[in-house]
Amino acid sequence: IEPDEFFCARARSRLVDRAALVHGFFDRDLPGDWQDFDLLTFHDVFEHLPDPLAMLAACRRRLRPDGRLVLSLPSADGFVYRIAAGLHAAGWPSAFERVYQVHYP
Repeated sequence: IEPDEFFCARARSRLVDRAALVHGFFDRDLPGDWQDFDLLTFHDVFEHLPDPLAMLAACRRRLRPDGRLVLSLPSADGFVYRIAAGLHAAGWPSAFERVYQVHYP
């Protein structure tokens, strides 16, 4: 499920028959015939949600009892971020650009 129309269309053009893809928001726009999930992932988006606690509740409702929720969250205190920031300060911006996914498809 992808809320951004551009990226939804882009994914749809590349995935064709290999994935079910919905333009909308979790869990409001999920098709009624979709079953609960074994796995839900959020990659660098959870921190942008207007109501993260409501999203966690929605995830709990839609996960199977033994399901898993995986969150990828940025951290300025993390080792990778600190190394990338140091390299950027030393004149090598590529690692820092990768942390911020600049030009990342």
